[in-house]
Amino acid sequence: MFALGLLATALLMWATAPAGEFVRNTCLRAGLVLGALWLAYPQLVELFARFSPSTIFGTLALLMVLIIRPKAVVYLLPLVAVLLVLKFLRWLLR
Repeated sequence: MFALGLLATALLMWATAPAGEFVRNTCLRAGLVLGALWLAYPQLVELFARFSPSTIFGTLALLMVLIIRPKAVVYLLPLVAVLLVLKFLRWLLR
């Protein structure tokens, strides 16, 4: 509902107010993101059920760092390898 409201607001502002470009673009982008999350909700529920929250948020943090600083891959790949080995060992010793 919020996504449709934001998209309708962006469309209304596009048709009537040519000066409110910042608010219009913000409504459009937020509406598109919320719409995409609404469509992906079943897959997100399955993803969170399958993987631990630390794995998901760690992966998201890693991707954000790599997007911001691509040269950090030299430092992050060994760190990820060590973390994967430790996670595998924890699974193995259960």
